[in-house]
Amino acid sequence: MQKRPYLVVHPSWMVSLSTLFTAAPTRMNFLLLFDHVEKIPELTAEFVNTVRKDDSALTVILDNGVWENQSVPSSHQLVNVAALAGVDYIVAPDILKGSAKDNIELAREFVTYLRDRQLKAKKPKALVMVQGQNSNDILTHWTSGVIRELAFLGVDMFGIPRHIADSGESRAPLVRRVHAAAPNVGIHLMGMSRNPHDDKVSYQAAGVTGIDSAKPLWMSPGEFEMYLAGYGYGSRPKKFFSELLASQDLNCVSCNIKRYYRFLKVEVAL
Repeated sequence: MQKRPYLVVHPSWMVSLSTLFTAAPTRMNFLLLFDHVEKIPELTAEFVNTVRKDDSALTVILDNGVWENQSVPSSHQLVNVAALAGVDYIVAPDILKGSAKDNIELAREFVTYLRDRQLKAKKPKALVMVQGQNSNDILTHWTSGVIRELAFLGVDMFGIPRHIADSGESRAPLVRRVHAAAPNVGIHLMGMSRNPHDDKVSYQAAGVTGIDSAKPLWMSPGEFEMYLAGYGYGSRPKKFFSELLASQDLNCVSCNIKRYYRFLKVEVAL
């Protein structure tokens, strides 16, 4: 009798396989944390627990600034901070506007490391940025095969960088490439760009779970409301968060967030 071929699956791959064959991604509410948590991870964990009491569906992402700001970048330190802070996702190390080839290799190394790492605390999921110099560089090297490979290795969500839309290009073709290759892995738009129309088009594309932005916050002090006909507001002030806390202008924050999402959800021709 001829033996049937079989697949030997390492136990640590089971999550990866289930990710590939589960239901399509759904919308999420996101909170993005930056590298300051390295200094006060215990307070950050307390903060995350507090905000989750108000929004049990909140998904918390830790940016990879902890990795970027080290003299010798270490995935070990990045994962430790993320686990201690209790976040849901961790942005894999990437090089902003660096070559797509280099970023793909960084993603492979990190996802493999995170998959094999044993942690006593909650293990964060991997969010990999589809990163490159421009959209052409990304579309050339982030092939469907590469995306499927990373999804199999354990990527839980792919991120599309803001600088693509800021430069006048569109994030939508990148979203379509990722969704076609890994339809059951969520896609996150990393940051609100200077191109409001493209933000809207990309946000409404299949597979996109959400978008993050600090603009509703830093535009709020002084009741400076956010109007989305154009984004010509300049750069985010370095002390925007302390200014916001000092102003206690939380009603304007709420107003800006609602205005932002109403804008994104208006139907457009794709």
